Amino acid sequence: MRDLPQDLITFYRYVDRVSLPDVGSGLFVHPADQTVAGVRGDFPTRIVGSREDSVVVFGSDGGGALFALSATDGTTVYRLPPARVEGSVYTEGAIPCEVVASGLAAYLTFLERELQSGM
Repeated sequence: MRDLPQDLITFYRYVDRVSLPDVGSGLFVHPADQTVAGVRGDFPTRIVGSREDSVVVFGSDGGGALFALSATDGTTVYRLPPARVEGSVYTEGAIPCEVVASGLAAYLTFLERELQSGM
């Protein structure tokens, strides 16, 4: 877990995963072992295109998008819509990635709002 940003390490001390399959198309925070495997090659670790950043993928939605925390600043949370991934590089497609939160805590607040709006 040393490969993860500090906020994710703290999160995983208390929560194993989040699974909200009935919210929108689904919202998920992957378990720690899947996130660590992602850093080691199972998920992209770099975004290229209109944004360029090193990232740690920690979640997804049911529509094929990934959620990633910036490894550079440790705070920016991106939504990466389905696009080309070669090796560890995610290349933005026709739909660019977007910033959905300014930190993991803000992302969890985003999940809470999505959960409340789906009720």
